[in-house]
Amino acid sequence: MSTRSAIAYEDDNGNCVGVYCHFDGYPSHMFPIIKSMQHEEVKSMVETALVEGGLCSITNETVYETYEEKGAREQWLYTSIFAHENNLDYTYFKRKDGSVFATCCDGREITHDSKY
Repeated sequence: MSTRSAIAYEDDNGNCVGVYCHFDGYPSHMFPIIKSMQHEEVKSMVETALVEGGLCSITNETVYETYEEKGAREQWLYTSIFAHENNLDYTYFKRKDGSVFATCCDGREITHDSKY
């Protein structure tokens, strides 16, 4: 079963720019990876995935695989930091200050040790 999420970064205007990620979106997997990445790494990964067609998953080595369908950037773009607004299990938002803000499917903020 897939744990669907969006991985996003904060742009220069404070907006959320995110992309769909199909697998392994649960907090115990994603938080350590997203927290360890620099803001520019997350931005680069998201922007590449928006052109390539989303993410299948990411690993601890920050290697990612693109989802099988390539499409227009807008097809994979998420602009909300709230998972419930995106109809996803989780949303992870890398802020410019390096922190990670995350929400679950009911709109609550979560932390790396959240149990769901």
